[in-house]
Amino acid sequence: MRIFKVTSFIVLIFILISAAVYFNVYPLFKIAAALIVFAAADIFLFALSKGCVIHISTDKTEYRKKDKGLIKLSIKNRCLCPVSNVTVTLSIKNRYYKGTAESYSFPLGVLCGKNIRRPFKIVYNGIFDINIEKVEYTDMLGILKKSMSSGSKYSFVVFPKETESCSTDMTGAIDTDNIPSENVYSSNSGDISSFREYREGDRLNGINWKLTARMDDIYVREYERTSMDEAVVLLDMYVNNIDKALDELYAVLKHKRNFYVFWLPAGAEEFKSGYVSDESSAYDLLIDIYDSAPDMIANRGINEYKKIYKGHRFIYISNTVESVQ
Repeated sequence: MRIFKVTSFIVLIFILISAAVYFNVYPLFKIAAALIVFAAADIFLFALSKGCVIHISTDKTEYRKKDKGLIKLSIKNRCLCPVSNVTVTLSIKNRYYKGTAESYSFPLGVLCGKNIRRPFKIVYNGIFDINIEKVEYTDMLGILKKSMSSGSKYSFVVFPKETESCSTDMTGAIDTDNIPSENVYSSNSGDISSFREYREGDRLNGINWKLTARMDDIYVREYERTSMDEAVVLLDMYVNNIDKALDELYAVLKHKRNFYVFWLPAGAEEFKSGYVSDESSAYDLLIDIYDSAPDMIANRGINEYKKIYKGHRFIYISNTVESVQ
């Protein structure tokens, strides 16, 4: 397309000059000269262009699922010449799912701006990232083109929809007589309490290889274990319908207090945990879970942890809530 425009411009100049010489028409020389000066000025000013300034935002930073949102895109031309076409490629991605890309094309005048408002409907929970992938703009003749990386990024959070009631009960065996004297357990749960020498039967993924390399013996990690009189929620983030699992978890967070939640972050072997005591801690917990979104959702249960917390009151949350006895 650009080759066609350049070729057409050269042919036009040639025709004007040839006609001026053949018919001895002086004004045609002026027209040809004016076009040449115009093209030269266009190239010179475009070479000095500073690109575009782009700002992106939404009407709110927090939404509820199934809300209607509004993406606000503001572009300002910093070039000293008009821009015949600006193309902005925008990507919108939920960290749990694949993203979508959209492109917008429009002209801009000298040092002028344009505001774009794009409505959208939210159908999933989680953190959404809006990125400006690429910006391309052309000179006023549409012959030259430049690309720039904006680096603009905006994120907003989507929480599950409010529910009126919660039918979830934390039921299960409570055996306080069997609480260990030391609240530690050689498993991948909770915070690291201490280290001890390896014993037969210990799991290999519990070995602290850095400490082992400095010592003569093999050492494994010991973790704090929640007391059996405290309730535990196990969130499986590797289920087919993670959005449904988050809805179920949110129903628990809104109506229950004083319990631990364990979940497996992306690429991690050890579970993260958080204690829910009030509305603020429930909010912070949900944000932490969103931040540790898996790179890919797949069937990956946490049966080992269901066995570890068999003596607790606990809930295993996948697509549906499952109270475990």
